[in-house]
Amino acid sequence: MSLLAPPSRRSIPTALRHTVGPLRARSFRRWFLSQVLSGSGAATQAVGQAWLVVQMHRGGLALALVSGAMFVPSLLFAAPLGALIDRFDLRRFLIGTQLAQACIAALLAALTALGFVAIWELAILALATGIVMAADAPGRQVYAIRLAGD
Repeated sequence: MSLLAPPSRRSIPTALRHTVGPLRARSFRRWFLSQVLSGSGAATQAVGQAWLVVQMHRGGLALALVSGAMFVPSLLFAAPLGALIDRFDLRRFLIGTQLAQACIAALLAALTALGFVAIWELAILALATGIVMAADAPGRQVYAIRLAGD
């Protein structure tokens, strides 16, 4: 079968069954919906934080600093942290990372609402978010495989 040939009628339902098959499990559906919520919150926080930096400092250097502080930890630490994940109770570990993300987001919201936010604080909170994301991402991937099965 050529890669450019149209799929047969049989392969589409089979592929669809494999794609949505894990959603039949109640635990996976609950986890999947929680990840949609968590991912939406993380994306909203990242965009809001970037917008705040742009509003505070019109230059791109401050935005690059804060964005880099958020995403460089994943680049550097996700693989080594992923190797350590199996030493922990994965469910509790992921609950801990989600709670840490919520605390960081609450602190950012409080500092912003009170008008005490500065670029260096945004960079530190972005770094903390990045470190938690670097630990959370490999854990989520392993947990999804465990919930859905191999």
